[in-house]
Amino acid sequence: WTVPGSWTVPGSNCSNRGADCPTSLSVTHPRMCVPGGSYLVTRTTSERRFFLRPDPVIAEVFTYCLFRAANQHGVLVHAVCVESNHFHVVLTDTRGELSECMRWLDRHVALCLIEHHHTAHPGQNLEGIWSKHPFSATLLLTEPAIVDAIVYTLTNPVKDGLVRDYRKWPGVVSRPGDWLKPVRFARRPALYFDQDDDEHREVPARIIIPPQFRDRDPAAFVHDVEAHIREAQRAAATTHRREPGLRQGA
Repeated sequence: WTVPGSWTVPGSNCSNRGADCPTSLSVTHPRMCVPGGSYLVTRTTSERRFFLRPDPVIAEVFTYCLFRAANQHGVLVHAVCVESNHFHVVLTDTRGELSECMRWLDRHVALCLIEHHHTAHPGQNLEGIWSKHPFSATLLLTEPAIVDAIVYTLTNPVKDGLVRDYRKWPGVVSRPGDWLKPVRFARRPALYFDQDDDEHREVPARIIIPPQFRDRDPAAFVHDVEAHIREAQRAAATTHRREPGLRQGA
């Protein structure tokens, strides 16, 4: 999928070598980073397996790791959706540290979920969860491109035939209305991390309006984005009527 008014950052498909073995050193190749740039970021699991399926523990792990990484590296999160075998995040990289943010996120999600897997399935070996292909990062150059990316991200479960309304998706998915709510906090999972580390027991989990729209009335902007979402869901419903039946996973 290509967002109008956007382009893929050179080197973004070779940025996180070693992610399939999260305890190994991760090598990041040189790439162009744009401080203040807004991106659509996508990451897939190894062999498209359902390592990110809707599950309370997995949701807690991903949410905590996403916002801890974002807070550490000056990344603003605008929209997020986690499906069973991939995730999308629309974000703004205020300091040009997107690679470092994604490396931290990928590594710590993997370490937590590997521990979770070994606890649930003793004797089963799991060395990594991420695809050998690193994350993709599409730089969004225009305001319409940012809105399109947000709508695409949030309606992804609808487009994939998993639900008819994105709000019914049982996994991690934000809403435009989150931009208007007080800051929430993500609790540290009881996996991998040092449980005696009081400083990082919880982290602010802010879903923020993209800075390009800060001069807009927030409630009106939410209303506009929700209208685009409804339009996208109607289009998806038309497509699925031609191809009846909801898929069982994506």
